[in-house]
Amino acid sequence: MNLNIRPATIADARMIAELLANIDDYPHWKALGVNALEVMARDSLAHTHSERLTYVAELDGRLIGYASVYWLHPAFTMVEGYVSELFIRSDASGHGAGTALLDAIKAEARAKGCQRLTLVNLKDRESYKRGFYASRGWEEKSNTVRFALDLGAPDK
Repeated sequence: MNLNIRPATIADARMIAELLANIDDYPHWKALGVNALEVMARDSLAHTHSERLTYVAELDGRLIGYASVYWLHPAFTMVEGYVSELFIRSDASGHGAGTALLDAIKAEARAKGCQRLTLVNLKDRESYKRGFYASRGWEEKSNTVRFALDLGAPDK
């Protein structure tokens, strides 16, 4: 089997949308439907800039996952990467795509002079339960709390 990691393009929007629509942990994505998700993915990929990078994973030419990272500049003193998304098709798990996507992000982070990568992994996600990130050297920070402020649906 041939695993390929590459930067995402607008042409990947449909496959990313299909992947998102089939993630059981996020029923609101399924409710949106593939067409709406494709529009959002296409718009997001079209507006990718130097502060964001998305990679896709292909197994034998089929898109099976993707990951996005944002480059942040806390207090203007350093570069930090925030991995906002890493999703692999459930039927393609176990082929090393998640690790390869993280490795691509780490390589880009080092090239940018990044001092730290962070991410959020919900404790009820299968990846957390099986220690996916911890087994790859990521440390759970006990002195950190994630806060969120729900602003509701955007006005249209």
